[in-house]
Amino acid sequence: MKSGKTQKFGDVLKMWMETMEKRSKLDEVLIQRVWSKRMGKTINEYTKEIRLVRKKVYIRITSAPLKQEMAMNKDKIKDMFNRAFQDHVVDEVIIK
Repeated sequence: MKSGKTQKFGDVLKMWMETMEKRSKLDEVLIQRVWSKRMGKTINEYTKEIRLVRKKVYIRITSAPLKQEMAMNKDKIKDMFNRAFQDHVVDEVIIK
């Protein structure tokens, strides 16, 4: 598909990177919503931060026992996110 307008490769790359960054931020917000909806009030009270960085979800939890339980269920949490997106958005879950 030719538009008749040529663009510099650097400009196209910059636009692509901006689009990917916006997609990543949108995915992060959606992951936070999935977590909030699926985990419920009690777990959400102990969840201080959820970040998505390069297909890794970082979840910061303030309760040591809950942190340990979540760490043992990282694969289930990863699958929960990927099922919610119906795509492979998360490669790894890191509980802090």
